[in-house]
Amino acid sequence: MLKTIASLPRHLIAIRHRTSHKTVGDFCLVKRIIIANYCHGTSKLQQLFRANSGPCYVARRHYGVNGKIYSILHNMPKKVDVKGLQELRVARKLKVRQYQPSTVYLQVLGSGAPGAPRSLYVFTEQARYLFNCGEGSQRLAHEHKVKLGMMEHILITHKSWDNVGGLPGILLTLQDMGVPEITLHGPPGIDSLYYDTRNFMRFRDLTIYYRNYEENGGRLGVGNDPLYIWSVPLWAKSSGSVDANLPEEPLSVEEIYEEVEDLFAHERQKSKRTSPQNRDITSSQPRHPKQDKSAPCKKLSVAYICRPPPKAGKLLLEQCVKAGVPPGPLLGELKRGQDVTLPNGNVVRAVDVTEPDDPGPVFIVVEAPTEQYLDALLENEALASHQCGAASEGDVAEVVVHFTPTEVVNHHRYQEWMARFPTLTSHIFINSNSACMGSQAVHRIQYKLNHLNNNLFPLLLDGGIPIRETNEDEDGDQRKDGGEALNQTTSDVCMKHRSDDNHGEDEEHRKNGGEVMEETTSSVCMKKTSDNGNGLAIGDTLGTNSSQGIGPTYQASTLLTYYIRPRKQLDRSSELSLQPKSYIQECYVVEKFESEYQQLQSKLDSLKAEGYSSGHNSDDYPNVIFLGTGSCIPNKTRNTSGILLSLSCDKCVLMDCSEGTYGQLVRLLGVAGSDLALQRLKAVYVSHLHADHHIGFIRLLQARKKAFQRAKVEHIPKLVLLAPGRIMGYLISYHNNFEPILNDFTLYGNQNFLSTNLRLNEESYSQLCSELDMKAIDMTYVIHCPNSFGVAWTHNDGWKVVYSGDTMPCKGLVEIGKDCDLLIHEATMEDELEEDARIKTHCTTSQAIKVGQHMNAKFTILTHFSQRYAKVPIIEDLPDQVGIAFDNMRVSLKALPTLPLMNDALMAMFADDYDEMLEKTAKKRAMREKQEKQIEDNKEMVKVKQRKIDKEAS
Repeated sequence: MLKTIASLPRHLIAIRHRTSHKTVGDFCLVKRIIIANYCHGTSKLQQLFRANSGPCYVARRHYGVNGKIYSILHNMPKKVDVKGLQELRVARKLKVRQYQPSTVYLQVLGSGAPGAPRSLYVFTEQARYLFNCGEGSQRLAHEHKVKLGMMEHILITHKSWDNVGGLPGILLTLQDMGVPEITLHGPPGIDSLYYDTRNFMRFRDLTIYYRNYEENGGRLGVGNDPLYIWSVPLWAKSSGSVDANLPEEPLSVEEIYEEVEDLFAHERQKSKRTSPQNRDITSSQPRHPKQDKSAPCKKLSVAYICRPPPKAGKLLLEQCVKAGVPPGPLLGELKRGQDVTLPNGNVVRAVDVTEPDDPGPVFIVVEAPTEQYLDALLENEALASHQCGAASEGDVAEVVVHFTPTEVVNHHRYQEWMARFPTLTSHIFINSNSACMGSQAVHRIQYKLNHLNNNLFPLLLDGGIPIRETNEDEDGDQRKDGGEALNQTTSDVCMKHRSDDNHGEDEEHRKNGGEVMEETTSSVCMKKTSDNGNGLAIGDTLGTNSSQGIGPTYQASTLLTYYIRPRKQLDRSSELSLQPKSYIQECYVVEKFESEYQQLQSKLDSLKAEGYSSGHNSDDYPNVIFLGTGSCIPNKTRNTSGILLSLSCDKCVLMDCSEGTYGQLVRLLGVAGSDLALQRLKAVYVSHLHADHHIGFIRLLQARKKAFQRAKVEHIPKLVLLAPGRIMGYLISYHNNFEPILNDFTLYGNQNFLSTNLRLNEESYSQLCSELDMKAIDMTYVIHCPNSFGVAWTHNDGWKVVYSGDTMPCKGLVEIGKDCDLLIHEATMEDELEEDARIKTHCTTSQAIKVGQHMNAKFTILTHFSQRYAKVPIIEDLPDQVGIAFDNMRVSLKALPTLPLMNDALMAMFADDYDEMLEKTAKKRAMREKQEKQIEDNKEMVKVKQRKIDKEAS
């Protein structure tokens, strides 16, 4: 198919714009669009070609829907050809490696702010590199369109969850994009994380290698590689004390992995037998990591010294003309650095007509996790060779990226090490002192939802992204671009913030959250910049550090960029900002939204008059906060599963804990609020072991421990973990290979809480129920992967809340949930995809609603939507006792009647997205009917042939 695209006729170059009638580009651009979006399938490409602007529109309009472009799109296979994508990427890699990188930049992906990932993305034309991969990196890369397709190396500085928590998600993304292989670098044992997740995360089409930091003398990159990287080991100085968190007799690796279960085995049994060619890929298993080398390396941090290869200086054609050099081969010789003699005998020196050669600027990535690493840092000769005592000016580090924690950065010995660099060396800090959590999209949708109901959808307390409204002229231009100007009445309505006291408190807390983050910024890491007028901020040496001779310092924020080639400069033009007024105005551009909004407010007023709550109140218990309502992988607006159930003012439980759950908590409640929530957290329930339901547990566990430490609590109570027992293999391996965690929680296997067969002894069960103020905790097996569970919480106050986890319609769940006050049920797919839901053992929306009806649930909230429904799912005739969950929605039992009132306004707010989904559904329906008709026709044809044969035989 890709070859067909590449061979399209060249006469399509002449494309003229529909309004300006100017040539806007050649068909190569359209081909690039097709190839770039090939991995997204036909629907994405057809969406592009249906657009009302851009080169795809021009090509479609100029050549008609019956042209070759549309024909290719129409006949393109629906499934992604991963093998073809891999071949394409390998061929491109061989081609681009012929040239030296002309553009190299460092870009902060995750700033390291509380709840945010920490990761540094390095771009070259030939390859991409990622330094550290914190939990949530995948989601930020998706939102900001960070190009991961040419990723080749992921480099880890230290074995901690802060550095590797996002690794499984990133690896899955790379596999889906057709990346054939990836190499992990860092301390021994980081590959154990990939090995441990192999049975709940599938890497069938991605080959993952681990490269030891000592291999090849610690050097990575030879010949025409775009970066040369040297690994520098930094060993912590032993304190002489024994880690109390280490188990006395840790389980052996063999014993651990005998307990691991393949959660995808049931799907493979249904699939067709693989061909011999594919069997080599799918059956290849990661090698067992050697724990004897991994465990001692918990005390190892690896720094990286990086530089692009030298690049010859640019030929100055004006100087060549002045010197009388004629066009031809002499210019090539000068560019290669060779002096030439002209026909008139004059000698032209290459140095006079070329820019100075670029030796390749040096940048360093370093982490000193604790003060115990400072001796190694100060005494390391490899790092010292790029400080003030460097052999040449070109060897001096241009920029140092610090993953070092703030408390270590502030240590006088770390300051001493920084002062050894020249004052021209810049420093970027990616640590918890940052404030930017990195996502604009979650704020954008939350401002819109908050406009509908500020109690159900409170403004987020993540204050790390500044609010910058555009001026009136810019607003006017935006309205014109939208197709119509908003009249004064509409503007007044759309910006009318409700008079509820809660809204004012939200806004005040949000601002305070931002101020707190700014105030906690240390003098060392303070952001101090001057703008050169082009969006490029140039750092100044801080006054507090000038006496120590430390160069410009910058606290990281998402998309902060530092160019080291062709020009060395800091670029802040892509840094994030929020425009709440514009977000709300977008709603009013949509037809019918204003009338639906006003009807909603009238309904809410009537509900209040009848004595019902219009939303969440802080003293209403129980209440539910949805931290993640999507399935499989996170997108911009829906994170994967996480539901916080508040039982009382001092107790709450978390149901499922996907990647980024802690980040969602911080984003919604702020740092102080999330600390309080974690101190109230008594238990985490994991419904099953697919990664999108538990991979965020380790981060949450560590954050809870720090929350108690910040509160000066000495004796931290253990967290109760209710999960399938086989989760322990993964957690024990992490404990042995990375960081101690086993003493921070107590596991109760879900299989012990079956309503039909309670295995837990009566004393332990009663004690657990007492701790959670529960009258009963009932679980049942549900229809999904092995060891999948649903749960019913029955409180001492008489209310019952049921959570389905992932499942098909399940009789056992109906039985334990009879007459519940609230059912939270997965509704992964729309009704048109019932067969797909059956294959993947999920529910459609109608199936989930019927489960609630059979259960006699007083109210049902639908969640766990496929990521194809980023904004709203496709639901027809939603009953009055059913609501739709959104991320960062909080609702009490008293406020449940509010949810169905929101549906019409939600459909109007996201009308464009909803119409697009309906169009896709209609196409799928037409295609399915066509296939069914073809099958029937084939059957009839066979019958006719058989009758003919029978007739001839008789």
